[in-house]
Amino acid sequence: MREAENLQNIAAEVRRHYPDVALVADIHFLPQAASVAAQYVDKVRINPGNYNIRSGSGEGNNGIGDNNNGGDCGGDFRDLLDKCSQRGVAIRIGVNHGSLSERIVAEYGDTPLGMVASAMEFLRECRSYGFDQVVVSMKSSNTRVMVHAYRLLVTTMMLQGMDFPIHLGVTEAGNGIEGRIKSAVGIGALLADGIGDTIRVSLTEPPENEIPVAAALAGYFAERETACTPKRTSAPDFADLISCNPGQWTPFNPYEYSRRATSVVGRLGGGNIPLLYSELNADEADALRRGEIAMLTAVSSNPVGEWRHMIMAMDAAGDRRPVILHRRYAEASGIAYAEGIVKNRYVGRTFHRRPRRRHIYRTRRGSTQCGRRHPGGTRC
Repeated sequence: MREAENLQNIAAEVRRHYPDVALVADIHFLPQAASVAAQYVDKVRINPGNYNIRSGSGEGNNGIGDNNNGGDCGGDFRDLLDKCSQRGVAIRIGVNHGSLSERIVAEYGDTPLGMVASAMEFLRECRSYGFDQVVVSMKSSNTRVMVHAYRLLVTTMMLQGMDFPIHLGVTEAGNGIEGRIKSAVGIGALLADGIGDTIRVSLTEPPENEIPVAAALAGYFAERETACTPKRTSAPDFADLISCNPGQWTPFNPYEYSRRATSVVGRLGGGNIPLLYSELNADEADALRRGEIAMLTAVSSNPVGEWRHMIMAMDAAGDRRPVILHRRYAEASGIAYAEGIVKNRYVGRTFHRRPRRRHIYRTRRGSTQCGRRHPGGTRC
């Protein structure tokens, strides 16, 4: 507790030199330290997995995290809420995949569902108390687990009438290009869904290296046009698949990873490992030209949204060809997302794009040829 009390000296120095900078205490292992820290800092992060089993609020919500044996939040957490309410201190309920409580693991396993259950117990306690200065995070070093947990958390909060801000982050992302790619995959997938209010990129490098990566991610999605969630319809018409209707059932499960079922063409599709376009052999390249493999080209500033719509249109039509995702960066600037969807309209087993203007040239013999200049010909 001596270290926690020393936050008084740290806070005084920070505010003397940087009066506009908020001070956040990230508390692990000792819940009592959070109550001490709340007397001096602007925000306290707690790990629900560090709290002992005590009686909870008893709110009967019949949702994830409801149980009859109380919960992990209780006396220590109520004391923290008292301290934070008195000073206007915010709380981040920071669930960590690697440190769930023994009770949660016994009931739900080491799963995204367990992470959400842990967070919901504390969120219901906050709501019962009347405390709304809360941020929630669901961090994991496994990006699949992280994305699954965040999506499930947001859905669960919506069903229970909660709209607390969401903080995104990947635990122990690493360093160099690996850490940056891992952060982009986890954080970027959620930002593409419209999930996330604040982000933190965690690199095993000097902390100042994290800021440009986070700024690049946030800047990209701030400028990018948001995609709507396509709904499932009875008719496999591409136009019917691009309407924005929140809450409509979609033909994929956004809460867990499952690979799309596709036919096998050479080394593509089925259970094969994804390949780069440059890795195609001669037979596979011929299959692509014959249309046995679908080339999906995105041209707008939201390529993921375009690709998702195209793949869902294929699935709705029963088209199970393997796909190659193609991005034309030169054509992406200035093209709106809706226009990109129109440019890639699914008809039958192909994607029809607006044809480019083709010039007609007249040859010396009077015949015509489209597309490329005939040797010795003149343009009509």
